[in-house]
Amino acid sequence: HLAPGKPGTRTDQIVTFIDHPATALSLAGVPIPDHMQGTAYLGTQKGTPRQYAQSFRGRMDERYDFSRTIRDKKFRYVRHFNPHRPYGQYIEYLWRAPLTRSWEAEYKAGRCNEMQSRFWLPKPSEELFDSVNDPWEVNNLAENPDFKETLERMRGDLRQWMLDIRDSGFLPEGWFVELSKNGTIYEYVHSDAYDLERIMDIAYKATDRDPAHFPELKTALGDENPIIRYWAATGCLIVGDAAKEAADELILLLDDPDGDVKAVAAEAVVKLGFEKVGLKALIELLKHDNSKVVLRATNALDQIGDAAKPALPYLQTNALLKNDDDYVRRATEYLVKKLA
Repeated sequence: HLAPGKPGTRTDQIVTFIDHPATALSLAGVPIPDHMQGTAYLGTQKGTPRQYAQSFRGRMDERYDFSRTIRDKKFRYVRHFNPHRPYGQYIEYLWRAPLTRSWEAEYKAGRCNEMQSRFWLPKPSEELFDSVNDPWEVNNLAENPDFKETLERMRGDLRQWMLDIRDSGFLPEGWFVELSKNGTIYEYVHSDAYDLERIMDIAYKATDRDPAHFPELKTALGDENPIIRYWAATGCLIVGDAAKEAADELILLLDDPDGDVKAVAAEAVVKLGFEKVGLKALIELLKHDNSKVVLRATNALDQIGDAAKPALPYLQTNALLKNDDDYVRRATEYLVKKLA
């Protein structure tokens, strides 16, 4: 009597892991708290079936990334907010697998085809897949005009979902450490202090690679809100040489009181050719008291390649190689090996 159908039948109803707690309460006859995001799919409090299953990618161990996705019964839409980072960022745990190491070796040797190479390359800002006819999700339909209506629908619905749940992913992770000293992240992102609509607006413009948004990003580098400055600097990093007009503003951010802002600006400055001042700022951040800011600095040092070599003596200190944060230790050990 608790099942959604007769034995031997199938259902294509969409459910997610976040629905399980609400469903357990519904089956047990316990009222579901208003703050729970899940929708019960069984029991007396069964809700309206979902249109989408939502998923996310955040930081993977010692690497930063940021993606959101929704999937209905046919299509998956993905929005990447760190499109400048490849799918295949080095993660110590993942590289223990012989498969990952051999795949990387084949790619570096030039023996991977276009599809096999994608893992090692920067991401598109958007992806749209017909998950029924393309179950491995390799044919990106985001720029196919035949799917424009689907793309726009799912793009809008994903954005609305992020607004509805007050998505905390738009906060630089260094903020998580600081905010948790006096409360919870949940409390902050549900307060008026978290101007999510404005933050999301600049984050979208920073990560869609549209040159038309650059003047606004340049202006936003001087915004009083450090989260806005962070996303504006990220946008400059993503467009690369096209951000040369904002070099002066980015260099000013090397003295920014917010460590995440300073780290992103420093990486962008190095990419624009100002290696000495950018590297100096990243080395300074290796001594920061917020481990997530230190982690972001190590990520940036990894991305700037040989330009990071002068940082090697600082990376070899016990403060980093024996850091209390396991992810800082892993990232440092890899960098030391790579640069040495």
